[in-house]
Amino acid sequence: MEKQDRMQWHPVFASALRLELREYEDALDIQEEYQLTGKPLEIDVLVIRKKRNIPIMKNIAELFRGHNIVEYKSPEDYFSIDDYYKVKAYAYLYKILGREVDSLPIEEITVSCVCSVFPVKLARHLEDTHGLRLEKRHPGVYVLAGSDIATQWVVVEELSHEENRFIRLLTRRSNVKKEIGYLLEEYGRNWKDSRYEMLLDMIAETNMKQLMEVMDMSRMLKPDEEQAIMKVLAKFQIDRRLRDEGKLEGKLEGKLEGKLEGKLEGKLEGKLETARSLHAMGMPLEFIRKATGLTEEELKVLEAEAAEEKTGDKA
Repeated sequence: MEKQDRMQWHPVFASALRLELREYEDALDIQEEYQLTGKPLEIDVLVIRKKRNIPIMKNIAELFRGHNIVEYKSPEDYFSIDDYYKVKAYAYLYKILGREVDSLPIEEITVSCVCSVFPVKLARHLEDTHGLRLEKRHPGVYVLAGSDIATQWVVVEELSHEENRFIRLLTRRSNVKKEIGYLLEEYGRNWKDSRYEMLLDMIAETNMKQLMEVMDMSRMLKPDEEQAIMKVLAKFQIDRRLRDEGKLEGKLEGKLEGKLEGKLEGKLEGKLETARSLHAMGMPLEFIRKATGLTEEELKVLEAEAAEEKTGDKA
C-alpha cells in the first residue's frame, strides 16, 4: 500500500514544489528520490541552492540553505515520531558522505517535513523530550526552534490560498476550488508543460467533485479559462470517467446536471464532437488525436470538415 501511494503522490508533490519555486529555478536544483547510499535509502526531494546571491522569499523556502532535504507525506499519511528521527538520520548521513571531513557543515543543511495536517503528537514529543518547540512563521509553516539542524514543517491544509496554490492542491479535505481554477487557467496557457498535466491528472483522480464544481462555474470565467476547461475535459477524458464512475448524477447530486449535460452531451458527445470543439479552439491535430483517441479515418473526416468550412468562408 505504501509503495502504491508513494508512486501516486510523491512525483506530483515534486511537480507542485517545482511550480511553487519556478521563479527560482536558476538558483535551485531540485532532485527527486536522491540516493544516499547504494542500498535503498533515498531522500524524497533534495533541493540544492546553486546561487547564494539570490534571496529566496517564498514562505516554504525561506529556511533553505545550501542543501535542503524534503520529506513528504501524502494526504492519507501523517508525520510520526519515527518519521522525524528517520529524516533527521538521513540528514546526518547526507552530511558525513562528503569526500572530506566536515566538507559539508551542518549549518548548511535543512530539513523540511511536508504533511497534510499539523503533527500534534510529534510536537508534544519534541517539546517534552527535547525541549524543542514548533513556532509558526507563516500560515502552514512551522520552524523547530532549538534544533541543531534547521527544520521546518509545512502543513499543506494551513498554507496560504494565494501564495501556495500548487502544493495546496495535494489534499482531500480542504476547499481548493480557487486553486483548481487557477491551475486550469495556467494550464490553458501552458498545456505542453507536464507539471501542470500531472497535477490535473491527480485532481481528476482524487478530487473530481471540486474539479467539476469549478467547471460548473465556467459561465463566470473568461473565454481562455473556458477553453482551458474544454481542453481538460478532452485530454483527461473526464466525461468518460464521470459516466463510468456514476459521478455525474450520483456524487454531484444533480447540481451540475443542466450545465454539464450541455457540455458533455453537446460539445463532447463522442470523440469526433470533442475533436471538433478542440479544433475550433485552434488546437493542433496531433494534440487532438492524442487527447481524443481518434483513428486515422476519423482524423481525415475532421480535416475534410475543416477544409470544407474554410472553403465556405472564402465563398
